[in-house]
Amino acid sequence: MIPQKIRTLRQAKGLTLKELADKTQTTAGYISQLERGLVDPSLSTLRKIAAVLDTPLFALMDTRETQSAVVRSEKRQKMTFSDSQIVHELLTPAAIGGQKPSDLLLFTSRLSKGSWSNEERISHNAEEWIYVMEGQIEIIAGENSYSLRSGDCIYLKENIPHNIYNPGPKPAVCISAMTPSVFVSTVHP
Repeated sequence: MIPQKIRTLRQAKGLTLKELADKTQTTAGYISQLERGLVDPSLSTLRKIAAVLDTPLFALMDTRETQSAVVRSEKRQKMTFSDSQIVHELLTPAAIGGQKPSDLLLFTSRLSKGSWSNEERISHNAEEWIYVMEGQIEIIAGENSYSLRSGDCIYLKENIPHNIYNPGPKPAVCISAMTPSVFVSTVHP
């Protein structure tokens, strides 16, 4: 499903394999393999592709055939990446009946002990609120570092480069809200 979405969006934008590869710092061969489902992208690469295609990462990853106003717990869209120790579950539908996506994106994240949310710091054109449900996390945001534990929450303004680390002995579970939901992520080395 993801390979097809990437190909469809790339073609709709009038981009060649090489143009998408150049804009995402990959190769045309890699993009070709990705679109044919022969390779799995890293989270970092998928963020770059979503940004170039001007689509939210979650919409790109959403494999549900139909959308509904109700998101059942057993049917939540899950996102995992081979290069990341984080699992996201989408709580809001990407779109309902062909309508535009909601202005709010709500999701849970489970971060394994001793791991980072991303390879690099990221920023996006959306405000973000993060509530720690279980465990503890450290957030590097801009020039600041914040330690949060179960019950704590943090608000991040748009376009603030950030990354999340789990220093605890067990997985950390957070719930995040972003607005607007249609955002472009920028990767910061």
